[in-house]
Amino acid sequence: MLSGFFASTYVNHDLPDGDSVSTLPAGIAVPLYETSMEIDRKPILSYDLLCLHNFQRKDPDEDISLISSIVF
Repeated sequence: MLSGFFASTYVNHDLPDGDSVSTLPAGIAVPLYETSMEIDRKPILSYDLLCLHNFQRKDPDEDISLISSIVF
């Protein structure tokens, strides 16, 4: 997921001349691609990956419907 943040930051940063980028450097693109293939997802930082899959239970046996049982 960290490589998704790097890619998003790189693509959305302001360039001095007002241009936009059309490619990612290999140092960002390769880890993003490899990680996305490992978890069978598209190589993009999506809402569901960021928000819905980015938690863990404090107690695996506790009911997940209790918001206090989730650590972000």
